[in-house]
Amino acid sequence: AAEQLNKLGHRNWKGEEFTGKRVSFVRRTYQLKSRYARLRERGFINATEMSLHLGIAQTTVYEWARDGLLQREAWAGGKKCLFATLPGIIIKKGCGGRGAKPPEVTIVPSSEQEIV
Repeated sequence: AAEQLNKLGHRNWKGEEFTGKRVSFVRRTYQLKSRYARLRERGFINATEMSLHLGIAQTTVYEWARDGLLQREAWAGGKKCLFATLPGIIIKKGCGGRGAKPPEVTIVPSSEQEIV
C-alpha cells in the first residue's frame, strides 16, 4: 500500500513518503479494515480450511496455487496468502509416481431454476 501511495504522489502531513508503518498507523487511526479482513469477507479461506474443503494436504493446496488451479491473494506484505473458494468447480486429485496424472478440473454448469 505504501508503494502504491508513493507512486501516486501522496505524502503524509509532513510531506514525507509513506512507509508500511505509516500506512498501518493511518489504517488503525481511521479504523479501516485490514487486507486480511477484506479478503475473508470476500470468501477467501486459509490453506488449512482449503485442504479440509478439498480433502487434500496443505502442501497440495500451495502446489495447486503455484500451478494456477487455485486463486490465491497475498497479504501480510506478500508473506502469507488466502485462497478463493471454488463454487461450481470440482478438482479431482491426480497421482504422482512414474505414471503421474495431473489433477482433473471439472466445471459444474449452474442451472437457472426458478421457484414456482
